[in-house]
Amino acid sequence: MKNEPTATVESNSAARTRPFTGQEYVESLRVGAGEIFGGGVAPSLAGFIAQHYGIQNILYLALAGVSTGVVVCLFLKETAPRKVGAPAPSLVTSS
Repeated sequence: MKNEPTATVESNSAARTRPFTGQEYVESLRVGAGEIFGGGVAPSLAGFIAQHYGIQNILYLALAGVSTGVVVCLFLKETAPRKVGAPAPSLVTSS
């Protein structure tokens, strides 16, 4: 199994018959930002916390991340047509 970035796998898994809406690009940016933060920024920040405040306080970083995620999720708007009762957009136009 090749070690490929997750963003590439997710953006290429869409069917090619579907028109490009830019959603794949946004999804790749979101996943890429998560990989950069989770793989680079968070460990550096955890090391700083461990050196200056003690290793027992590292879990507060994780708690802050989860709490921030919950707060952000509270402000998300549901856009799935089935969930909001709107008709699904048609990909085929009648001529």
